[in-house]
Amino acid sequence: MKTIALLSCLLVANITRAELPDLQPILGQRGEIIYQSDFTAADAKLPEGKLGKREFVNGALRLEERKADHHQAAVNLYEIGDKSGQKSLTEFIMQVDFMNDGATNFQVGFNRRAGLAKKEEDGKTWAVTPHVLTIAFRQPADSAKPHDWLMDDNSVEPSAHLGTQLFTAEPNQWYRLLIEIKGDEVSVQLSNGQTIRGKAKNPNDPKGSPIMRCQSDDGKSVFFKDIKVWATKAKD
Repeated sequence: MKTIALLSCLLVANITRAELPDLQPILGQRGEIIYQSDFTAADAKLPEGKLGKREFVNGALRLEERKADHHQAAVNLYEIGDKSGQKSLTEFIMQVDFMNDGATNFQVGFNRRAGLAKKEEDGKTWAVTPHVLTIAFRQPADSAKPHDWLMDDNSVEPSAHLGTQLFTAEPNQWYRLLIEIKGDEVSVQLSNGQTIRGKAKNPNDPKGSPIMRCQSDDGKSVFFKDIKVWATKAKD
C-alpha cells in the first residue's frame, strides 16, 4: 500500500500540467479575494479533518480514504471564525484544479455554519439540513459503469438534483472547476466545456469552509491545487 502511494506521489511530481482555461464567471464578477491556497509555502498547514489521509505533494493537497474510518475522507479547506479572520460564505466564486488518481468518488461540498442546522421535533429528520450544496464526481473502477459528475441541492429534504454530465477524469490529467453561487442561482463550469446550472432552495445561506471529500481504495486518491475563493460582485 505504501509503495502504491509513493508511486502515485512520484507520478504527480513528473506531470507537466497543460495550461488550463481561464474560466469566466456567468452569474457575476470576481470581487475581493477571500481565500487562496499556497500549499508550497514553508509554513503551509494541512487543512483540518479527522477523516482520511491528507498530505501535501508537490504543491497539491492529496486526499485518500482511510478504511479504518468507515467513512469517506473529508477536510475543511480552511478555518472560519474570529481566530482565522475568515467570514461565512454566502455569494461567492470558487476555482479549484483537481486530478484524479483512482478515487471512485470525490466532491466539493458546502455546509451551513455550525448551529444553523436543526432537526424536527421527532429528532429523526432535518428541519434545516447541515448540507447546502454538493458537486460530486463519480468515477467507478468498473469502466462499464457510467462515469459522470453532478450537482445536488442538499439544502432541504429531500435533496434536489440540479444536473448530471457524463465525464471521465482521465489519469494524470488536471481539470478546473469554477463554482458560483449568487442569490438562488448556482453555476458550475468544468474546463472540458461542460456546465451545470440551476436554481437551488437556499444556496446562499451562511456556509462554512468548502469541504473536499474522497472515496477511494488504499493507495488511491485525488489531488487539489490552485484553489481560490472570491466574493461576488455585480456585473459592470
